Amino acid sequence: AQYNVQRAGRGEAGRIELGYVASAVFSGVLQQHVSQFRQRYGAVEFSINEHLMPTLPRLIEEGRLDVGFIRSPMQLPDALSAVELLTEGFALALPDSSWLGKLRGITAVNLQNETFILPEQISGTLEVAAHGGFAPTLGPQPGGLVSVIALVSLGQGVAVVPESVVDHIRLPNVVYRRIEDCQPSSSLSLIHRRHEKAPAVMRFIEYVKGGKGAGAL
Repeated sequence: AQYNVQRAGRGEAGRIELGYVASAVFSGVLQQHVSQFRQRYGAVEFSINEHLMPTLPRLIEEGRLDVGFIRSPMQLPDALSAVELLTEGFALALPDSSWLGKLRGITAVNLQNETFILPEQISGTLEVAAHGGFAPTLGPQPGGLVSVIALVSLGQGVAVVPESVVDHIRLPNVVYRRIEDCQPSSSLSLIHRRHEKAPAVMRFIEYVKGGKGAGAL
């Protein structure tokens, strides 16, 4: 029993409540960090659940989650901090019947009359519109990326989505294209409480940051 208490105190045992957005899975970032950490600290248990991105900061701040994988940029409460993990570009998802598919190259200005289905992270959409010099027509924001692509497949509009989606969400009637003159990007980040006290959570944060848990925490 004393040994288990010591392990918990060092962050080598315990439980971590983790929330994530879908693109963290599509990119492989979530799997990479959790699986590598568990290989080294097998006594740490994880409870891992997908959440809508706007809810994650509040859940972490209130203590209902310990850490979260989000897509930045995102306004965070002062009590939280973010660790940038991977920068990723965007692609355009469009119905295969769209006139845009007939173009040899799609540019931002070509999208000025389109309706944009919005993923949870809309920075890519806004950057494309700004580059094209137009105010975007904003359609529904249905939640997760599968729901976004589903609306595209139903002909409801186009969507600017993370590049990792291209290889992982294949629905009927949807094609993916590059926007030739505009390459917005966003980052997958780990968010956590700035003054975390739980040893296992602290150990995971340091591991993700690249310290691999070495040294005193």
